[in-house]
Amino acid sequence: MNPTTLLSLTQACQMAAIGPCLFVVIYLLFSARKFTLVFLPVVYFLSLTCGFLLPILEAMPELNSHVLRAILMFNEHLLPEIGFLFILQLLLQKPPPWPYWLILALPLVGGGPLLYLTLTGDQVCLPQGGCIPAAAAMTLYRVIGSALVFLLLTFLLQRLSPLRRNDTSRRHKYWLVALLILYNLFVMVIDLLRLAGRIPAEQAVFIKTMLGLSFIYLVVSSVFRVFSQSLRLKVRAGGFSPQERSLAHAIEKLLAEHKPYRTIGYRRADMADHFRVTEQNLSRVINRHFGESFSALINRLRVEESQHLLRATESPVTSIAFDCGFASITSFNRVFREATGVSPTEFRKGKL
Repeated sequence: MNPTTLLSLTQACQMAAIGPCLFVVIYLLFSARKFTLVFLPVVYFLSLTCGFLLPILEAMPELNSHVLRAILMFNEHLLPEIGFLFILQLLLQKPPPWPYWLILALPLVGGGPLLYLTLTGDQVCLPQGGCIPAAAAMTLYRVIGSALVFLLLTFLLQRLSPLRRNDTSRRHKYWLVALLILYNLFVMVIDLLRLAGRIPAEQAVFIKTMLGLSFIYLVVSSVFRVFSQSLRLKVRAGGFSPQERSLAHAIEKLLAEHKPYRTIGYRRADMADHFRVTEQNLSRVINRHFGESFSALINRLRVEESQHLLRATESPVTSIAFDCGFASITSFNRVFREATGVSPTEFRKGKL
């Protein structure tokens, strides 16, 4: 296979990979109930898109501008760190706390100057003598950054709490986390082989493209299943009357602003009386809008509230259980362990 054929085949695969990436981004943006829950997957798939667009842009001089090239290279350079935050969100089941976001400083510190040198075509000269192309130096910097990210992730995986045992998307989360880790590792290995001269540049780009294409088609369905509860799925919303849609939004507002689930013994009948609807109508709206039953919804909110109090306060576990609406410490421990895989006391010690 000659280089020209290889390059054209690579471009075709890159174009084939861009479509699914943009589809995921658009679908998540327009279907998200809360933007904060889909922000990281959206940014991750946008960074993937930039990585596929960059070789196409370089092969088309008429479209190749320094500004556009800089934007694409910068976003591609952030991919390992964004992947790290994405994995943490999957494991923590919420956006990572702000200290973890400091990982983004890693590509910003040295990546900026190297990006400028790459765009201007200059070389990086070492104090001991000898110079290397700026593009190669930037690739090496990205590999080192990826290795550091992987080591940090390996350390954190030993401390993070397991995923919820009753989480229906648990298997897809583990699958997605494994694919994200493997994809970044394989890309790092390919970049190292390219820098060592073991793989020609064109073949390295082709292998990374095929790897990325396979990765995208493997994870797309898992992404939708993992974030299904964060999306306004048409299957659930379809057929909603204006009254039912209004009731769904009113339930969201009630739960967010007044937190009635904190009341011990709060029942479906209490909420139905509040909105002056039948319990059957209330259950149907909750099942279709939230994707879970009334009791599962209330328990989930109580667990999330207790997690916040366990992290932010030193209140006794028993007090937190009653403050969050649990009728007994026994039921609190049982529901909490089913949801998180650990006891409230173990959760507090881990501060996760």
